[in-house]
Amino acid sequence: MRAVLLSLIVISSTSLALESDRSLPINILQADRSEWDNQANEVRYFGNVIVVQGELRIEADSLVVRSEDINGTATVSNIIATGTPAYYRDLLNPNESPMELWGNTLTYQVSPERILAEGDARMQKGCNQQQSPTIEYDGENQKLITGKVSGSVLPGLADGTDCE
Repeated sequence: MRAVLLSLIVISSTSLALESDRSLPINILQADRSEWDNQANEVRYFGNVIVVQGELRIEADSLVVRSEDINGTATVSNIIATGTPAYYRDLLNPNESPMELWGNTLTYQVSPERILAEGDARMQKGCNQQQSPTIEYDGENQKLITGKVSGSVLPGLADGTDCE
């Protein structure tokens, strides 16, 4: 497979990320191929997809970036990543461990800020781990919502220290 280094997509968006990352461009670092559908306002990437925006990182088998026109500017509305599993990592606070999510489908919605992991979903932040068919993180309200869950929660250890 031939990896294509794609030029960066400059997008004004909010994110679940650090405040300083919000104005950074979203970079498609790698994909084997892409398709642009102007009528649907979306770009699809296939094969070994890696996306970064500051501390945010998404890895997937395929990825769809949907946009909408806001005052004449194309602005990302959501990103859908699929894989076995797809992976999402973001640093929400510079003094804590990153949040990591895995799922067969990851749907990142820009506004309101949220990410939904579906299908064998798993979340880890520091020593805290959760597994569920679905895991949703509401970035605006900083809430984690799951379906039927299993995992471990160690209050006060979100920064990843002393996990043993």
